Amino acid sequence: MRNFSLLITLLLCSNYLISCGEAVLEPSNLEARLGQAIQVDEEDKLSTAEVENLGVICDALAEKEFNYRGAIRSNSPVELEFLMQQKSCNEDSLPEAEQVVASLIDEAGVLKYQSSSTTSEVLVPESKILEGLCEGTASSDTPRYVLYGSSGVWFQFLSNNEGACASGQLANPGQSRCLVLNFAKKNAADQFVIHSVELYEVQTTTVNTGLVLRQNLTSNMSCQSQGQFSIKNQSLKL
Repeated sequence: MRNFSLLITLLLCSNYLISCGEAVLEPSNLEARLGQAIQVDEEDKLSTAEVENLGVICDALAEKEFNYRGAIRSNSPVELEFLMQQKSCNEDSLPEAEQVVASLIDEAGVLKYQSSSTTSEVLVPESKILEGLCEGTASSDTPRYVLYGSSGVWFQFLSNNEGACASGQLANPGQSRCLVLNFAKKNAADQFVIHSVELYEVQTTTVNTGLVLRQNLTSNMSCQSQGQFSIKNQSLKL
């Protein structure tokens, strides 16, 4: 009877997207997650491996922030080259990548990258998207998600040889880690449904530690037709 119950649970998890650990956050193809329902499950906690990956990410971001603030204080310019691609909801494919050069600036104490066309915040341990996870003590009892009324975000912290992180900028395991955020909102049926997914690949080697090697954002939030989604990709030119 116990084995039969386990079989039923596995079938439910795989076929009906019932929350059973990380299963609801697959597949690795981020666009395919859009429209998936996620149940709020009190047992859905970070795995031991994810807690370790989170710690590595936080340490790398802290070191980068320390180095960046030192560069600002000593008036030492920091410039990075990015490759950027973006498509709107009604476009079928991504255009050719555009090369963008950005400089590090400090705007009222907030580190930012500034290019000729845009300004974006530098990912650091205190960044809002990390929901204070780098500032607290995460463990295998830490919930995977944070809820805000009718909205929520579900986290993954991956090594660069698994899941959505596997097609990363750096091939060797351990050279980078990924932070994946799955944003969901309640629908009319009172289900949380994913509308946007963001991925950040962070370099964790001793050289260039903390740099965001790539950032991928896919969303159907502003799309009018079913099956449409927008994409914004940014990768560091290595």
